[in-house]
Amino acid sequence: MILLSLLFACTAPSSDTASDSGVDDPRPECAEWEAPTVAGDVSDATLTEISGLAASRVHAGVLWAHEDSGARAEVTALSSTGEVLATVSLEGVTPFDWEDISAAPVGGTPSLIVADIGDNSAIRANVTLYVLPEPTTLTDSTVSATQLVLTYEDGGRDAEALWVDNEQVLVLTKRDSPARLYSAPLEDGAVLRLQGEIPFGEAPLVGGTPTAADLNADGDLLTVRSYTHAWSWRRLHGRSWPDVLLDDPCEVRVAEESQGEAITVDAAGDVFTVSENEPVLYRSLRSVQ
Repeated sequence: MILLSLLFACTAPSSDTASDSGVDDPRPECAEWEAPTVAGDVSDATLTEISGLAASRVHAGVLWAHEDSGARAEVTALSSTGEVLATVSLEGVTPFDWEDISAAPVGGTPSLIVADIGDNSAIRANVTLYVLPEPTTLTDSTVSATQLVLTYEDGGRDAEALWVDNEQVLVLTKRDSPARLYSAPLEDGAVLRLQGEIPFGEAPLVGGTPTAADLNADGDLLTVRSYTHAWSWRRLHGRSWPDVLLDDPCEVRVAEESQGEAITVDAAGDVFTVSENEPVLYRSLRSVQ
């Protein structure tokens, strides 16, 4: 059992997972995935350091990607085999260290949330999220994004793994040992408050620290990856994420990548990953629902 210091619940139950009885079932069985295969090469040669990946909530078979620090303020729509379908530029934005992206409804509108949360030296006074409605048509465009500035309650942290659930932001830090779980409302000026600690790098989470996270559209399957490994947790009956992460994780079968920094799970439960060092898109088909 993972040791997790619970401080307080951070995510309200969703209508999809709430239990009428209020009684939790035993820990759900693990989802299973087939061995990963190459889905395709990313066709845009300029996408050389992909650091974030999110399955579209609007377009079936579409993944949104972005690059790491120092890159252009763009999100790119990819097909499930790696072809570039559209590039969306964020007007007036200069990235500091983009590390993850989440697709989730915001105010009832399917949206993309780009996480500028990287901080190798843990010196940033605050971090920034950029929120834009997910484009309904896949064409090159320039859009205005809403900027949300968030502050950690206990000082700067380096993080690369973020997901959004019921307009709550959840962040797993990378360089803390154990990793720290923070949460905040998805709103400007919010404070990221510590929820607990998860010992990535120790059994049963052997394999490094979090470099990406993603929550499926149903809100019941969370995937988290390190450079070399990936894990999943299933949530039933509206349990809070600090509570869910008390459970031992399930292993996600992913490819051997030299510096894996992106993961997403689509509506079918299939997992896609890509390495920051090699623009090859891998897919792990979910075999047990």
